[in-house]
Amino acid sequence: PHARMHEGRMRAFVGRVLAEGAIVLTLTPDGRPVGTCGLLVDAPWWSDERWIRDMWLFVLPEHRRTPHARALLRAAVRFAEGYGAPLVMEVAGGPA
Repeated sequence: PHARMHEGRMRAFVGRVLAEGAIVLTLTPDGRPVGTCGLLVDAPWWSDERWIRDMWLFVLPEHRRTPHARALLRAAVRFAEGYGAPLVMEVAGGPA
């Protein structure tokens, strides 16, 4: 909601997340993806210690009262624990 999408930058960044982190999906019982979370192994600007940052967490509006977001959060925690680094998740709000 904050800026227009630039397809080239978006594709490059998703490629980086795939190469250096993980992308998690949640599916409906019939196999349709309805939620996604992008996790990137990164370091804060002030340190060389690694952490896992969420780059996005999105669930289709019609599935937001289901357990999809909770499943994505649990997967993010498991990924960070498996990597042995803290998980950092941020909230960016949209227009009110």
